[in-house]
Amino acid sequence: MKEKKQNKATITIIVLAVLLILAIAYIGIDAYTKSQTTKENQIFSTGTQIGAQNTIKFLFNRALNCEPTPIIVENQTINLIPPECVTQQIHQQALTCQALPITVGEQTVNLIAVECLQQKEEQTQKS
Repeated sequence: MKEKKQNKATITIIVLAVLLILAIAYIGIDAYTKSQTTKENQIFSTGTQIGAQNTIKFLFNRALNCEPTPIIVENQTINLIPPECVTQQIHQQALTCQALPITVGEQTVNLIAVECLQQKEEQTQKS
Protein backbone atom coordinates (compact mmCIF):
# COMPACT_ATOMS: atom_id res chain seq x y z
CA MET A 1 0.00 0.00 0.00
CA LYS A 2 2.86 2.28 0.79
CA GLU A 3 4.31 1.59 -2.63
CA LYS A 4 1.05 2.50 -4.34
CA LYS A 5 0.96 5.82 -2.52
CA GLN A 6 4.58 6.46 -3.48
CA ASN A 7 3.86 5.53 -7.11
CA LYS A 8 0.82 7.83 -7.16
CA ALA A 9 2.87 10.63 -5.63
CA THR A 10 5.68 10.05 -8.14
CA ILE A 11 3.26 10.00 -11.06
CA THR A 12 1.57 13.14 -9.74
CA ILE A 13 4.93 14.91 -9.42
CA ILE A 14 5.95 13.84 -12.94
CA VAL A 15 2.60 15.01 -14.41
CA LEU A 16 2.87 18.33 -12.56
CA ALA A 17 6.49 18.75 -13.73
CA VAL A 18 5.49 18.09 -17.36
CA LEU A 19 2.58 20.56 -17.05
CA LEU A 20 4.94 23.14 -15.51
CA ILE A 21 7.43 22.67 -18.37
CA LEU A 22 4.63 23.00 -20.94
CA ALA A 23 3.30 26.16 -19.23
CA ILE A 24 6.78 27.73 -19.14
CA ALA A 25 7.33 26.81 -22.80
CA TYR A 26 3.97 28.33 -23.76
CA ILE A 27 4.72 31.55 -21.86
CA GLY A 28 8.19 31.72 -23.45
CA ILE A 29 6.86 31.21 -26.99
CA ASP A 30 4.11 33.78 -26.38
CA ALA A 31 6.61 36.36 -25.09
CA TYR A 32 8.95 35.70 -28.07
CA THR A 33 6.08 36.05 -30.55
CA LYS A 34 4.99 39.35 -28.97
CA SER A 35 8.54 40.70 -29.06
CA GLN A 36 8.89 39.74 -32.75
CA THR A 37 5.58 41.44 -33.56
CA THR A 38 6.72 44.57 -31.71
CA LYS A 39 10.00 44.58 -33.66
CA GLU A 40 8.17 44.14 -36.98
CA ASN A 41 5.80 47.00 -36.12
CA GLN A 42 8.75 49.24 -35.21
CA ILE A 43 10.52 48.38 -38.49
CA PHE A 44 7.33 49.07 -40.46
CA SER A 45 6.79 52.38 -38.66
CA THR A 46 10.40 53.45 -39.23
CA GLY A 47 10.21 52.47 -42.89
CA THR A 48 6.99 54.44 -43.32
CA GLN A 49 8.55 57.53 -41.74
CA ILE A 50 11.69 57.28 -43.87
CA GLY A 51 9.59 56.78 -47.00
CA ALA A 52 7.48 59.84 -46.23
CA GLN A 53 10.59 61.93 -45.51
CA ASN A 54 12.24 60.81 -48.75
CA THR A 55 9.09 61.64 -50.72
CA ILE A 56 8.94 65.13 -49.21
CA LYS A 57 12.66 65.69 -49.92
CA PHE A 58 12.15 64.52 -53.53
CA LEU A 59 9.20 66.89 -54.04
CA PHE A 60 11.09 69.74 -52.37
CA ASN A 61 14.17 69.27 -54.56
CA ARG A 62 12.08 69.14 -57.72
CA ALA A 63 10.29 72.30 -56.60
CA LEU A 64 13.63 74.05 -56.02
CA ASN A 65 14.60 73.20 -59.60
CA CYS A 66 11.19 74.34 -60.92
CA GLU A 67 10.49 70.87 -62.31
CA PRO A 68 6.82 69.94 -62.71
CA THR A 69 6.13 66.92 -60.54
CA PRO A 70 3.30 64.54 -61.42
CA ILE A 71 1.28 63.34 -58.44
CA ILE A 72 -0.92 60.33 -59.15
CA VAL A 73 -3.74 59.32 -56.82
CA GLU A 74 -5.92 56.47 -58.06
CA ASN A 75 -6.85 57.48 -61.64
CA GLN A 76 -6.12 61.20 -61.32
CA THR A 77 -2.83 62.93 -62.12
CA ILE A 78 -1.87 66.51 -61.39
CA ASN A 79 1.43 68.26 -62.05
CA LEU A 80 2.72 70.36 -59.19
CA ILE A 81 4.98 73.34 -59.77
CA PRO A 82 5.67 76.19 -57.34
CA PRO A 83 3.93 79.47 -58.24
CA GLU A 84 7.29 81.28 -58.17
CA CYS A 85 8.47 79.07 -61.01
CA VAL A 86 5.42 79.86 -63.11
CA THR A 87 6.04 83.57 -62.57
CA GLN A 88 9.72 83.14 -63.54
CA GLN A 89 8.74 81.21 -66.66
CA ILE A 90 6.23 83.85 -67.71
CA HIS A 91 8.78 86.60 -67.13
CA GLN A 92 11.51 84.77 -69.08
CA GLN A 93 9.20 84.04 -72.00
CA ALA A 94 7.99 87.63 -72.02
CA LEU A 95 11.61 88.88 -72.14
CA THR A 96 12.37 86.65 -75.13
CA CYS A 97 9.08 87.62 -76.83
CA GLN A 98 7.87 84.03 -77.00
CA ALA A 99 4.15 83.38 -77.02
CA LEU A 100 3.07 81.91 -73.73
CA PRO A 101 0.26 79.34 -73.91
CA ILE A 102 -2.07 79.50 -70.90
CA THR A 103 -4.51 76.60 -70.58
CA VAL A 104 -7.54 76.68 -68.32
CA GLY A 105 -9.72 73.62 -68.55
CA GLU A 106 -9.93 72.83 -72.25
CA GLN A 107 -9.28 76.37 -73.52
CA THR A 108 -5.81 77.66 -74.42
CA VAL A 109 -4.87 81.28 -75.00
CA ASN A 110 -1.45 82.45 -76.27
CA LEU A 111 -0.13 85.52 -74.48
CA ILE A 112 2.69 87.78 -75.61
CA ALA A 113 4.12 90.86 -73.92
CA VAL A 114 2.89 94.21 -75.24
CA GLU A 115 6.51 95.37 -75.58
CA CYS A 116 7.17 92.49 -77.97
CA LEU A 117 4.22 93.48 -80.16
CA GLN A 118 5.46 97.06 -80.19
CA GLN A 119 8.95 95.89 -81.19
CA LYS A 120 7.52 93.77 -84.01
CA GLU A 121 5.41 96.71 -85.20
CA GLU A 122 8.45 98.99 -85.19
CA GLN A 123 10.47 96.41 -87.13
CA THR A 124 7.65 96.06 -89.65
CA GLN A 125 7.43 99.85 -90.13
CA LYS A 126 11.21 100.11 -90.69
CA SER A 127 11.07 97.41 -93.35
